[in-house]
Amino acid sequence: MNGVFTVKKLVEMLSMPPGDVRRRITAETSRRVEAALKQLRIAPIRRQHEVGSYLLDAKAFDSGPT
Repeated sequence: MNGVFTVKKLVEMLSMPPGDVRRRITAETSRRVEAALKQLRIAPIRRQHEVGSYLLDAKAFDSGPT
């Protein structure tokens, strides 16, 4: 089917730099991806931020000092 990809293929495609400016991720594309993920009920796993009974902030590790 056209436009249907595996998760592995999507990750591979998203990790490649755009070879063409027209393939760059725009705000509109980002909103569409977010909407598609919500429609598929794909969301971040909260459990990734739990350590025992502690809940860690869901802050990007590369966003500065911790």
